Amino acid sequence: MEMNQDWTSTVNDQLLGEEDPGVAIAYLRMSYELRNDSIGTEAIRYKDAIFDGLHDPIYEGIYRMIASGGSQSTWKQWSGAGRVMEMLAEFARYFLQGPIIISSNTSFFCYGFPGNGTEANPYVIEGYNISTSKTCISISNTDAYFVIRNCTLGGYNSGIGIELLDVLNGEIVNNTITGKDTGIYLDDSYSLSLLNNSIADCISYGINLHFASLCAVENNTVTSNEIGIHGEHCWYNDFHNNSISFNHDVGMDFFDVWDFTLTNNTLSSNNHLGISFWISPGQQLASNVMSGNGIMITGSVEECYLNITGDNWVNGKVLGYFNNCTDDIIDGSQYGQVILVECNGTTVENGIFANCTTAIIGSEYCVLKNNTISGCSYDGLYIQESPNNIIVNNTVSGNSFNGIRVVEHSDDNLITNNTIFSNSKAGVCIDRYALGNLIISNSIFENCEYGINCDFTVSDNHIYGNILASNGIANANDEESGNHWNSTGWGNYWSDHNGIGFYAIPGEGNAFDYFPMVYPPDQSHPTINHPDDIEFNEGTQGHVIEWVPSDAYPSDYVIFRNSSKIRTGIWHGGYILVELDGVELGIHNYTLVVCDTSGNWNSDTVIATVRDENPPVINHPSDILFIEGSTGYNISWIPTDLHPDQYQVFMNGSMIMSTSWDGGSVVIELDGLSRGSYNYTIVASDTSGNTVLDTVIVFVHSAPVTSSTTTTTSTQTTTDTDATTTTPLPLDGSIVVVITSGLVIIILLIVIFLKKRS
Repeated sequence: MEMNQDWTSTVNDQLLGEEDPGVAIAYLRMSYELRNDSIGTEAIRYKDAIFDGLHDPIYEGIYRMIASGGSQSTWKQWSGAGRVMEMLAEFARYFLQGPIIISSNTSFFCYGFPGNGTEANPYVIEGYNISTSKTCISISNTDAYFVIRNCTLGGYNSGIGIELLDVLNGEIVNNTITGKDTGIYLDDSYSLSLLNNSIADCISYGINLHFASLCAVENNTVTSNEIGIHGEHCWYNDFHNNSISFNHDVGMDFFDVWDFTLTNNTLSSNNHLGISFWISPGQQLASNVMSGNGIMITGSVEECYLNITGDNWVNGKVLGYFNNCTDDIIDGSQYGQVILVECNGTTVENGIFANCTTAIIGSEYCVLKNNTISGCSYDGLYIQESPNNIIVNNTVSGNSFNGIRVVEHSDDNLITNNTIFSNSKAGVCIDRYALGNLIISNSIFENCEYGINCDFTVSDNHIYGNILASNGIANANDEESGNHWNSTGWGNYWSDHNGIGFYAIPGEGNAFDYFPMVYPPDQSHPTINHPDDIEFNEGTQGHVIEWVPSDAYPSDYVIFRNSSKIRTGIWHGGYILVELDGVELGIHNYTLVVCDTSGNWNSDTVIATVRDENPPVINHPSDILFIEGSTGYNISWIPTDLHPDQYQVFMNGSMIMSTSWDGGSVVIELDGLSRGSYNYTIVASDTSGNTVLDTVIVFVHSAPVTSSTTTTTSTQTTTDTDATTTTPLPLDGSIVVVITSGLVIIILLIVIFLKKRS
C-alpha cells in the first residue's frame, strides 16, 4: 500500500515507534475500538471521522483524526489489553476494505490473520472485498506459508490484484479478480500455487510470472484480458486444466522459459494466438485443446524444439508438429495446424488452416501446395531459416499480420501461383536477410499495407509476373537495393500503372520495374487497318505497305514474310511501314503482329506480288557472208535477263536447238554450211514468259572458179595471161521466196510457243 510519507511518519512516531505500516494500522484500529467503549459520546465523533476517513484509499483522513486527538500514553495504556488481538481480527474482517500490504512474515501477525505461518497452519487472508486503484494485496519478502482465498478484488483498471514479490510457500485459491492492470503478478517467487481463480478484464495480464519457478497454475479461468497468462524468465512451472479465452492478444505467452508442462488446458477465441513460445525450447504439451487460434513458435531452430504429443488439438483436428521428417507427404486435411521444424523434402498439401499460423522452420526442399490459410492472428505462413522450399497454388487471406513472411536467411525459395489477399499487413513480406527468393506469378491484392514488402537487409530477390492491385499503402515497397522487379522483358501487373514508362517502387531501395504492365489486364486487342494487296513490276521504286495499328497501351510488333520473322521492334502507337523496293520476284505474304502491354495482340496480312514484265534484252549480230568451205564463222547472241529460263534456235523456220538458259551467251557454229542463204532466229524467254528474238541472215557463197590459160609461142614474143573470174552467187527470186517463207514460219512458231507458255 502506498502512503503519504508525512502521515506515515507522524503515525509511526506516535504509535510506539513502529515502522511497519501494517502494525501502525493495527494500532489505529485498536485505538478506535477502545475509545468507542471508554469515552462514550466522544467516541461517536471519532467513529464518524474514522468511517469518513475510510473512503480515502491512502487513509490520510484516519491519520489526521488520530494525530489530532488523544495522547500517546493513552494508546500505550490500552495496547496490552487482552481484547486487542480479538478486536483487531474482527475489525480487519469487517472494516478493513483497503489494500493489504504484507512486507515480512511479521506483517501477517500484525494484521491479525488467522494461522501461524506453518505448512500445517498457514496464515489465511480470506473473504475480503477490495476495490482500489492501487494494488489490492501485496506480499513481499516472506517465506511463511499463507493462503489468499475467496477474495473479490478489483477497481479502476489499474494496480495489481495480488502481487507476490520474493515470496515462497503461498497459495492463491478461488479468488475473483477483475478490472485491474494485472490480475496476479509473481516476481522472483517460488513454490506457489494458483488454483481455481477467476481473472477477467485486466488491461495487461491476467496472470504474469516473472522469474517465478516451481509454481502450479491449475483450474483457473482467465478471460478477456490483454494477455491471459504470461511467463518470462521462468523454469519448471506446470499449467494444468486452465480455461483461457477471449483474451485480446495471446492466451498463453511465454518468453525465455524452460521445462514448462502444459496439460489439459482449453484455449479458445483468443484474438492473436492461443499459445506463443519465444525462445523457449523443451516445453511439454499434452492434451491441450485450442479453438479459434493455434500455437506460434519463434527463436532459433534449436529454440523451436518442443515435446508435443499427438493428442493436442487445434480447431477440431490434431496439431501437426513435425520435427526431423524426411521425404514425407502430409495430408494437410487431417490437421488443424502444421509446423515443420528441421524437415527435408516434406510435402504438405490440401490443408485448410484457419486462425493459426503455418510455419516452416529450419527446413529445406519442402513443398506447400494447394492449401488454404486464412484468419490467422499472426502471419498466415511463416518461413524462418528455411531455404529452397516451394510454395505453390495456395490461397492465403485474412491474416492479422502478413500473408506470407520469409525471414532470417530463408533463401532461394520459390513462391509462385498463390492467391494472397486481405491480409492486415503485407501480402508477402521478405525480411531479415532473406536473399535470392523468386516471387513469380502470384495474385496479390487488397492487403492493408503492401502487396509485397522487401524490408531492409534483403536483396537479390526476383519479383515478376505478379498481379499487384489495390493494396493499401502501396502495391509494393522496397527498402533495400539489389532486388529485381522484372525479368528480361517481363515485369509485374500494377493497378496504379498508366502504361507509360517504368514503374517506380516506393522505398529507399530506389527500385524500378522496367517492364511494367497494366492491371486489370487490358482485354481490348489492338486495332489495325488492312492495306490493299499490292502488285508491281520488278525493279520499280516507291512501293511500301503502311499499317496504322492503334491501342491505348502499345508495346511491340513483329513482321513476318512468308512465315519467317524479318523484323521486330518497340511499338509506340504510330504507323508501321515495310518497304518493298528490291524484293525478289514472286508472291510474298507480309504479316504484321502488334501487341499491347497486357499481351493482347492483333495481326494483318498483305499479299505483295512482284511481277516480271520486262522481256530479256538481246544483242543483234551482223548478218554474215562467207565462202563455202571457210571456217571460224559463228553467230554469237548475248541475251540478258534477271530470270533466264530457256531459248530455241531456228534455221529457215526449223528448230535446231532448244535448251535451258542460264543467262549466258548463245553461240551457233556455221562451219560446214553449203552454198546458200540461211535464216537463223533465236527466241529467248525468262521465267515469266517474256520473250525476245533476233534473226541473223547467213550467206554462203560457192568457192571461186579459175579460168583456162592459153600460151602462144612465137619466135618473137611469149605472152602469159592469167585471169581469175569469180561468178557471184545468184540471188534470184527463188531465194527471196525461201527467205520470206522461212520468216513467216518462224513467226508462226513463235506465236504457237507463246500460246503454249501461257
